[in-house]
Amino acid sequence: MGTFITLLIVGGIILLIVKSSKKSTQSKNNTKEQNPITVEIKTSYSSSSSSYKAEKFPPIQQDSNEDWILNPKSPFKLTLQNAEKQIAEKIRIILDDDEIREYEKEKELVGLFALHNLRLKEIESYKNEYGKQYFEKIEKLKKESKDWEISGIKDKEDILIDFRKTAISELYERANCNLEILFEHEPKDITIDDELIKEYGFKNIQTYLSYADKLDKVRVMSADSYPRPIFEKLSELGLSKRGNEIPNDEILLTLTLKDLNQIADNQEKKYYRKKQAVDFILEKNNVEELIGKKISLRELFKLNPLPEKYNSINLNELSKTWKYHEEEVKLLTQTFRNSFYSWQELRGDKEYIKGYKVQPLHNENACPKAIECSKKKYSKNSPPKVPFHIGCDCYLNQELDF
Repeated sequence: MGTFITLLIVGGIILLIVKSSKKSTQSKNNTKEQNPITVEIKTSYSSSSSSYKAEKFPPIQQDSNEDWILNPKSPFKLTLQNAEKQIAEKIRIILDDDEIREYEKEKELVGLFALHNLRLKEIESYKNEYGKQYFEKIEKLKKESKDWEISGIKDKEDILIDFRKTAISELYERANCNLEILFEHEPKDITIDDELIKEYGFKNIQTYLSYADKLDKVRVMSADSYPRPIFEKLSELGLSKRGNEIPNDEILLTLTLKDLNQIADNQEKKYYRKKQAVDFILEKNNVEELIGKKISLRELFKLNPLPEKYNSINLNELSKTWKYHEEEVKLLTQTFRNSFYSWQELRGDKEYIKGYKVQPLHNENACPKAIECSKKKYSKNSPPKVPFHIGCDCYLNQELDF
């Protein structure tokens, strides 16, 4: 009697094959070896996976509509619209580059989508089909609700949260992204940010918009803070005040009440409200000197409103536009990655493969399509085309035969 253990890594899944040579006792005249026990251990490829570096999709190709297929030969093609060839090639290079951290890759791609007003055909098709179902379901729920018509604005906002969840849960194919943003925040004008990006640069505008919801806030950026260099650039560009350009009362309000009481040094009174302490300190003749002892002015930044020529731009709409681009890029990167693993796996050695099963990565939140397909078995000659849709996180699980 003996036991043999085989460890295989297949499509991001570690398969532990335990095989015993012990004979079964099914009958005196018919003995056969026990079936191997397969233990499946989920894992995922890291961004530095050597297998990811080893192969790449063929170069981008143009389709009959003169759009660019980013992943030719893939089981699920991704098609870039509104793009010149050099932009499509640049996006492909970024997608292939496994040396870039994922969040840096997505930031760079968001900049390209925003600057060049790009679209992904498969996202547009998904929205056309499932966005319509999403809104129809919400309207149906409103009509069926006894509370909707009699509720105030804030109550309706609260009710809508549940309606959205219900509508999303019923979608047959559910993309792994923020579907509320994808369906509801589609830009009314995708060119709204073009001039800003051209004048100030993508990274600078991206940082500005990330903090623009609170223009009146004084922000403390230490020397080792990640956004510090970009805030210094915003100051150079006139999009932010820095240090002593910020009024003293606003600087003082960034301090703790304990620090303010120490600066005030009022022997007759302890302050329990910042405003009272600040008013007292401002009457001193050496305010700047006192502030300088407690905080480095170089660390302080406060965003300015956009120049007057951009008054027509609605910052709230602009912020929504960029959040939308972030969801587009998230869908692009994850679907490109998943389609690569599927393509790579199907090109591998099939000698010991008996067939395939589909496994959703997130079982607890799998969409109806994933659940349905996960119950089927596929022969090795007719494997399923995974991903099934944009934002699909299903993967192939090989059934092995030794």
